[in-house]
Amino acid sequence: MNRITKKQLSQLEDEAKMLIDCLADERDIDDILADMYVRGIDGASYIQGRTSAARLIYEIKSFDLDYYTALVDQDRYLDKLLWCLGHGMNLKERCNFWAAVANTGFVIVLKGMGKDGEADRVIEEAQGEEFSWDEVSLDLEEQLKGLAKKAIENSGIMMAALSAEADSLEGIDNAKDGAQLLLYYADREVEFRAVAAMLAYIKIENGEFKNIPAEITLPQAAALTCAAVEHIRVNVAVKRRMLPKERAAEMLTFLGMYVLGAFLVKLAAEGFEAILPYFGLVRSAAVYLTGFIALLYAFARGYDKAEEACRKALDFGCAALGDAVRGARKMFRYMKKLLHGRENQVNADIIEFKAHKKDTQKKSK
Repeated sequence: MNRITKKQLSQLEDEAKMLIDCLADERDIDDILADMYVRGIDGASYIQGRTSAARLIYEIKSFDLDYYTALVDQDRYLDKLLWCLGHGMNLKERCNFWAAVANTGFVIVLKGMGKDGEADRVIEEAQGEEFSWDEVSLDLEEQLKGLAKKAIENSGIMMAALSAEADSLEGIDNAKDGAQLLLYYADREVEFRAVAAMLAYIKIENGEFKNIPAEITLPQAAALTCAAVEHIRVNVAVKRRMLPKERAAEMLTFLGMYVLGAFLVKLAAEGFEAILPYFGLVRSAAVYLTGFIALLYAFARGYDKAEEACRKALDFGCAALGDAVRGARKMFRYMKKLLHGRENQVNADIIEFKAHKKDTQKKSK
């Protein structure tokens, strides 16, 4: 889906046009989503469709709340994410989970800086290691949680850099002159994103996009759709000099963390062992995100095909695809520099992590 084919694009355009017609007809959004779910998922009941519709709307509204919170206070969002990740675990499980997240964050950043050898050493040292009940304490948890928090933030920067590479955007319809992306949705922000997320979820669930595995959840689809919309807005604003790169970097970092959070929440339910093999998580999530940006391009094409009355009723706003590509290019370079600037901090965090491990092992003897 990140390298969307002409056949896929054509099919998506037609479906997008149909969904845009539904929005213009003022149909109840829950009905639209439930109908999509029942038609798209084999054997699904209408009750399941309504439940899924409600969950999707909830996730999108949660994104809006978290996004605006993070723009004012990123630490507050991270604290909330960490609470969600650790909820339901005992102390030993939490300590091992924070350690796994921290290690994963180290590896992601080291690999992003081209230091594969150092990253492989972290992986090797992490394999099979686990804190015992004799070693864990509330103090240790706070220390590990702090490292996990920094790791998630650094991973968000890495993902933002990967997502801004613009390869996928440049590949869409050859980024021809006049190509557009939907950017503003008047008073239909929630409805549009919900419809786009549901369409993507159904397509992926049914294996219609061979280059994305059918393992995505509805909350992940919601997170990716919302992040893709904001990604486009940020990149276009950077190109038009409406947003300083420093502020844009903060926004893109949050979007990277938010998408990663959606994937980590699922892994948290499977235990800390599930985190360790997921060193490719950021790259996979970045691929998913650029795929969802391609989906929004298909919606722009579908909007163009809609009747004039529909377009008038919805009054969506567009931006040039070329502006998004050029803005993404600028941010890619900036985010890579930002990541390299954190190298010393990451190395210090790795040393601190090893020191905590040795200290707890000594105390337990």
